[in-house]
Amino acid sequence: ISDDVESKTKWISNRVVDIFKYYGEEMPSVAILVGDDVNIQEMINIMLDQNILNSIPIEDCSENRESETKKCVRIFRLSDVKGMEFEVVFFYDIDKALEGQTMKMMRRYLYVGVSRATSHLAATFTQEEGNEEIIKYFDRTKRNWRIK
Repeated sequence: ISDDVESKTKWISNRVVDIFKYYGEEMPSVAILVGDDVNIQEMINIMLDQNILNSIPIEDCSENRESETKKCVRIFRLSDVKGMEFEVVFFYDIDKALEGQTMKMMRRYLYVGVSRATSHLAATFTQEEGNEEIIKYFDRTKRNWRIK
């Protein structure tokens, strides 16, 4: 939970590296789901400038763009991920992505994102206050990421 874009993208990048190290050549599919207002190219540039991902490619897959690369991190708009499945899913600023939505729509988007992850699911938030209805779905007692 932070309002600092760089700290959140750094956290996600470090988790992606953890996953890639653990799985090696059998790397799982990784998706970052963002809201409609996120500038995906700017987010990619920040992540690349941090130089954490090393040689792991990151691609903008919004607007039905397809990736030719199997081993990469894909960024999608939450509203674009119908019928897709990934082993690892990160919600980026889920509270902002769901801002202004009805409770029914919020639950639908949460379901779409959660049902896309087959092994790992994580989320970043901009703030805790006012987001209790979303945060309650996530285990906040586990601040450390572990891959066994």
